[in-house]
Amino acid sequence: IKRRDDDAEQAKAALIAEAQALSQGTPQRGAAIAARELQQRWQRIGNGRRSRDQAQWKTFRAALDGVFGALDAERAERTARDTQSRADAEALCLEMEALAASTAPERAAAARLKSAWDNLRVRDEHLARRFEEAESNARETALHRERASKNARFSAWLARYRLCRAAERAGR
Repeated sequence: IKRRDDDAEQAKAALIAEAQALSQGTPQRGAAIAARELQQRWQRIGNGRRSRDQAQWKTFRAALDGVFGALDAERAERTARDTQSRADAEALCLEMEALAASTAPERAAAARLKSAWDNLRVRDEHLARRFEEAESNARETALHRERASKNARFSAWLARYRLCRAAERAGR
């Protein structure tokens, strides 16, 4: 029985060392799977002396809690980053929509917003469509404004011509 207890104690000490090594530094890919596998191996070892098992279990559990705590912290950080990224994307959408609604959208502002959008690497399809639509509207508005400014002299000439034609018809 003593030999069995000593074997269990040594095997559990080895698992504790693995768990502590796993909890060191930043969690690596597959850390949760490795921690669960360690827990299963712990159960397969069986029981040793009760007092020693309890002390080892506390140490083992503390190491695994560190692993799972680090994973939870990483997940929370990733969620916060995603939330911030989504908020930034919505702000860019609003800015592009305001630019598209303006009477004179600037190309430089549109290019700056497009660059900022590309840097965000947004994965939300709804926001992506919304931004693309606003960008398209801004491009269209700018194109119409450019055409109108190019055709302004012709439009003025055409208006004077119509006035002249109306005056000629009135004189007949």
